[in-house]
Amino acid sequence: MATYKNLVVIVSIITILVSVCGCTSSNNNITNNTINSTTNSSTNNTTTYISAEKAKELAEPYTGKGVGKGTLGKPVFTTFNGVKVWKFPVNNGYYTIYINAVTGARIQ
Repeated sequence: MATYKNLVVIVSIITILVSVCGCTSSNNNITNNTINSTTNSSTNNTTTYISAEKAKELAEPYTGKGVGKGTLGKPVFTTFNGVKVWKFPVNNGYYTIYINAVTGARIQ
């Protein structure tokens, strides 16, 4: 009786291991196919972005009256409303100015 139970346990363990190996190898194929598809369908992106320094120059007029020079915080390149922008905190984050990274226009 004990031999029968041991045989059932061994067969169960082997079945589980074979199942796990099969799942892992099929996941690898999916990953490889996805990577190959992405690589083969890549596009040539030639968008040119303005520099952080240029964006800072463009943002300074929007700091408002009475706000001295140097109140713009460190620029961060990010996305705002689906547009690539330079984000400038003003007066330690009191408000934020967004400058379009392609056109240089302010985004509100």
